[in-house]
Amino acid sequence: MTYLRYFLALGVVIAAYAFGYNHASTKGELEIEQLKLSYAESIINTQNQVKSDYEQKIKDLNVALISARNDGAERLRQLESFRNASRDLETCTRERDRLSELAVRGEGLLKRADAYIEALTK
Repeated sequence: MTYLRYFLALGVVIAAYAFGYNHASTKGELEIEQLKLSYAESIINTQNQVKSDYEQKIKDLNVALISARNDGAERLRQLESFRNASRDLETCTRERDRLSELAVRGEGLLKRADAYIEALTK
Protein backbone atom coordinates (compact mmCIF):
# COMPACT_ATOMS: atom_id res chain seq x y z
CA MET A 1 0.00 0.00 0.00
CA THR A 2 2.88 2.35 0.72
CA TYR A 3 4.38 1.56 -2.67
CA LEU A 4 1.09 2.49 -4.25
CA ARG A 5 1.12 5.83 -2.42
CA TYR A 6 4.69 6.49 -3.54
CA PHE A 7 3.84 5.62 -7.14
CA LEU A 8 0.70 7.72 -6.91
CA ALA A 9 2.66 10.66 -5.44
CA LEU A 10 5.38 10.17 -8.08
CA GLY A 11 2.69 10.12 -10.78
CA VAL A 12 1.18 13.34 -9.43
CA VAL A 13 4.63 15.00 -9.35
CA ILE A 14 5.42 13.83 -12.90
CA ALA A 15 2.00 15.00 -14.13
CA ALA A 16 2.43 18.39 -12.42
CA TYR A 17 5.93 18.73 -13.89
CA ALA A 18 4.69 17.79 -17.39
CA PHE A 19 1.75 20.17 -17.11
CA GLY A 20 4.01 23.01 -15.87
CA TYR A 21 6.63 22.34 -18.54
CA ASN A 22 3.99 22.25 -21.27
CA HIS A 23 2.41 25.45 -19.96
CA ALA A 24 5.77 27.28 -19.77
CA SER A 25 6.79 26.02 -23.21
CA THR A 26 3.52 27.20 -24.74
CA LYS A 27 3.79 30.57 -23.00
CA GLY A 28 7.41 30.99 -24.18
CA GLU A 29 6.51 30.10 -27.77
CA LEU A 30 3.62 32.56 -27.63
CA GLU A 31 5.92 35.36 -26.47
CA ILE A 32 8.44 34.50 -29.20
CA GLU A 33 5.68 34.62 -31.80
CA GLN A 34 4.48 37.97 -30.42
CA LEU A 35 8.04 39.33 -30.72
CA LYS A 36 8.22 38.08 -34.31
CA LEU A 37 4.86 39.71 -35.03
CA SER A 38 5.87 43.07 -33.54
CA TYR A 39 9.15 42.95 -35.48
CA ALA A 40 7.28 42.20 -38.72
CA GLU A 41 4.81 45.01 -38.01
CA SER A 42 7.65 47.47 -37.41
CA ILE A 43 9.25 46.43 -40.72
CA ILE A 44 5.92 46.87 -42.52
CA ASN A 45 5.38 50.28 -40.92
CA THR A 46 8.88 51.37 -41.93
CA GLN A 47 8.33 50.14 -45.48
CA ASN A 48 5.02 51.99 -45.67
CA GLN A 49 6.70 55.18 -44.44
CA VAL A 50 9.47 54.84 -47.03
CA LYS A 51 6.86 54.15 -49.70
CA SER A 52 4.84 57.24 -48.77
CA ASP A 53 8.02 59.36 -48.73
CA TYR A 54 8.91 57.99 -52.19
CA GLU A 55 5.42 58.72 -53.51
CA GLN A 56 5.64 62.27 -52.13
CA LYS A 57 8.99 62.77 -53.85
CA ILE A 58 7.48 61.52 -57.10
CA LYS A 59 4.58 63.99 -56.73
CA ASP A 60 7.01 66.82 -56.02
CA LEU A 61 9.12 65.88 -59.05
CA ASN A 62 6.01 65.77 -61.25
CA VAL A 63 4.99 69.23 -60.03
CA ALA A 64 8.52 70.52 -60.72
CA LEU A 65 8.45 68.92 -64.19
CA ILE A 66 5.11 70.51 -65.01
CA SER A 67 6.44 73.85 -63.79
CA ALA A 68 9.55 73.47 -65.95
CA ARG A 69 7.39 72.61 -68.97
CA ASN A 70 5.22 75.67 -68.36
CA ASP A 71 8.32 77.84 -68.00
CA GLY A 72 9.69 76.41 -71.25
CA ALA A 73 6.43 77.05 -73.06
CA GLU A 74 6.36 80.61 -71.73
CA ARG A 75 9.96 81.14 -72.91
CA LEU A 76 9.02 79.87 -76.38
CA ARG A 77 6.09 82.29 -76.52
CA GLN A 78 8.41 85.14 -75.46
CA LEU A 79 10.98 84.16 -78.09
CA GLU A 80 8.31 83.99 -80.75
CA SER A 81 7.02 87.46 -79.89
CA PHE A 82 10.63 88.72 -79.79
CA ARG A 83 11.28 87.31 -83.26
CA ASN A 84 8.15 88.79 -84.70
CA ALA A 85 8.68 92.29 -83.28
CA SER A 86 9.97 94.99 -85.62
CA ARG A 87 13.16 96.85 -84.60
CA ASP A 88 15.66 99.40 -85.76
CA LEU A 89 19.43 98.85 -85.96
CA GLU A 90 20.19 100.43 -82.57
CA THR A 91 17.63 98.23 -80.81
CA CYS A 92 18.99 95.13 -82.53
CA THR A 93 22.55 95.97 -81.48
CA ARG A 94 21.52 96.63 -77.88
CA GLU A 95 19.48 93.40 -77.72
CA ARG A 96 22.32 91.42 -79.32
CA ASP A 97 24.75 92.70 -76.69
CA ARG A 98 22.32 91.89 -73.91
CA LEU A 99 21.66 88.43 -75.29
CA SER A 100 25.41 87.80 -75.58
CA GLU A 101 25.85 88.71 -71.90
CA LEU A 102 22.97 86.45 -70.95
CA ALA A 103 24.44 83.60 -72.99
CA VAL A 104 27.80 83.89 -71.21
CA ARG A 105 26.11 84.03 -67.78
CA GLY A 106 23.90 81.08 -68.70
CA GLU A 107 26.87 79.02 -69.78
CA GLY A 108 28.61 79.78 -66.47
CA LEU A 109 25.52 78.75 -64.53
CA LEU A 110 25.25 75.53 -66.50
CA LYS A 111 28.89 74.68 -65.82
CA ARG A 112 28.46 75.34 -62.08
CA ALA A 113 25.25 73.27 -61.99
CA ASP A 114 27.02 70.47 -63.83
CA ALA A 115 29.88 70.59 -61.29
CA TYR A 116 27.40 70.47 -58.38
CA ILE A 117 25.54 67.53 -59.89
CA GLU A 118 28.83 65.76 -60.58
CA ALA A 119 29.89 66.27 -56.95
CA LEU A 120 26.55 65.01 -55.63
CA THR A 121 26.60 61.84 -57.70
CA LYS A 122 30.05 60.76 -56.51
